[in-house]
Amino acid sequence: MTTTDRPIRPAPRNMSVPQPRAGADVFDPIEEPPPPDEAPRKPTVTFTLHALIDDFPFDVQFSGSADQLKATIARLRELGAIPPTPAARLAVEAEKAREAPVCQYHGPMKESTKAPGTWYCTKRMGDGSYCKERA
Repeated sequence: MTTTDRPIRPAPRNMSVPQPRAGADVFDPIEEPPPPDEAPRKPTVTFTLHALIDDFPFDVQFSGSADQLKATIARLRELGAIPPTPAARLAVEAEKAREAPVCQYHGPMKESTKAPGTWYCTKRMGDGSYCKERA
């Protein structure tokens, strides 16, 4: 038997098909109006913040109130984000350069996460071994 020779089955009898309302020519879903005691909603404002974290630019976009904007800015500052202005970038770069000691062979060192307050060089020497500079 090929696909064209197969018998056609009738639709199951228990399937419900939407019927038009009495007096209506076309099926129209019923939409419920909002409750009368609900106050109309104020339109929300959409904010877009541009920031940098570790020299990576990103945008944060959200809808809300001015209080939510202040809270979002405070949280971004806690995470280390800075505004992408030239003055802010220079201040952060100056602070990073002032704090990090410099390896005599490779440049700025990295702060240790295992021993806070200590610095080490992450580069390799000419023979393939890691640099032993510490601060």
